[in-house]
Amino acid sequence: MDNDQQIKDLARITRERFLSQPLQADGHEESFDLEHEFARAAKNRSFLVPLVCAAFFILMLVSAWAATAWADMASAQASVQIGQFDDLKLRDLFDSAKRDKQALDAVQQKIQQIEQDASDRKEALRQTARSQIELLSVSGLSPAEAARKSRVIEEHLGYELRREDLALAASLKGLKQQAAEIQKKIDSFDGRIGKINKENQERLDTQQHLFDIELQKTKTYYENRLASQSRENSRIVASLRRSKDAYISALKVRQAEEIRQLILKYNPDVRDADILAILDAYSNARQAWKFPAPPEMLLKEGVLQEAQQQTLSEKVAQLHRLLALMKSIPYENSIPGVLRSLETLTNESFDGFASSIDQTAVRLAKESEANKALESRLSSSEAQNKSYNSAFEAILSADGKNQNGLILNVANPKPAEVWIKPESAPAVGQIYTIRNPKNNDDLGTLKIVSLGPPVLAQIVEQKNFFRPPKAWDRLELQAPKK
Repeated sequence: MDNDQQIKDLARITRERFLSQPLQADGHEESFDLEHEFARAAKNRSFLVPLVCAAFFILMLVSAWAATAWADMASAQASVQIGQFDDLKLRDLFDSAKRDKQALDAVQQKIQQIEQDASDRKEALRQTARSQIELLSVSGLSPAEAARKSRVIEEHLGYELRREDLALAASLKGLKQQAAEIQKKIDSFDGRIGKINKENQERLDTQQHLFDIELQKTKTYYENRLASQSRENSRIVASLRRSKDAYISALKVRQAEEIRQLILKYNPDVRDADILAILDAYSNARQAWKFPAPPEMLLKEGVLQEAQQQTLSEKVAQLHRLLALMKSIPYENSIPGVLRSLETLTNESFDGFASSIDQTAVRLAKESEANKALESRLSSSEAQNKSYNSAFEAILSADGKNQNGLILNVANPKPAEVWIKPESAPAVGQIYTIRNPKNNDDLGTLKIVSLGPPVLAQIVEQKNFFRPPKAWDRLELQAPKK
């Protein structure tokens, strides 16, 4: 009866200690800000979402494990006051069994913790590999290169997972052996305790059963809560993944459009009809133009100097060097055609320039020949003029009068052709008196209107109607009126 009462008291004390109020979670549930996560996704930091979810899962697992461990520890530390066991020396057996049970629980918890850590590391490796593979789709690599790098990532993931499995097996080997040895020691206590221990154990099992029921309720509550939260997190993660995929797709479209606009900015696709006509007409690029040797006539006449020709040749070579540099750049759209047409136009312009030089040389040669002929004629004319002047001066000298010139030809109403002594300094507007060479009569006046050659004079006054001015009449310069 006393033992029954002690067992009842023990059950009551244990129930009051462990089941007086519902178990509370040690961990604090962190809220999940969806807008904040979308903002992070907008900044293309997609790795944070899996890390937050993994941290949340680990937090829930640690909370559940902490609650269970705390309950088990409190149960294991509960003292059992059974005085009549002293004589039977069973207290040492119970204490040893309790210590072994605690040691076994500690080893099993350590095994579970190592397995959970290994599982978390493997999941982190898988998540990292998935993230790296997803980044390949937006890295701008070719499909073949992206596939090759994806295989490398998967092979590296397999290697890391196998290494984790080997490390886990090595870590658990000693712990499992230790747990098996402890379990053997615990099992050996059954035969030594005997019938009395068995009866007392049955009573304790009843109390333990009550505690296990409450503990199972607590575990079920947290497991259901964890499963519900896991489903909610999975839904949120799936939604975030869809949002991320849509955002990445939009970014790809935008990037492709920006690349297209950038290409068009520096590689325009010309559609103007006049430009297209030019490109079509000069699409065949020619060999680089070289400055030809200048014609000897231009060098001889000083129109083009050798130094000037060398400078032009160097500038032409520099121009073609720059055009070659521009053509070596992999432009697209209309730019290659523009460069070819520009080179063709440049060559044809230089051809026109060279042709102009040749034509100029030909014209200079013809003009030189013409000038030589003119110089010859001029020399003949000057000699002839000297002969005429000598003859005319001889005629005037024969008259013995101080006269200044002769009328050579009269063709009214046109001006008359006259000859004036060079020393008389003929000038337009001078007035001369017309004299009859026979009797020196005054026949009228005339005025110089052109210095020619020939010198022309307009008859101003005719004094004798029956004797008009005619060839070989003499001219006498009138003194200017004051």
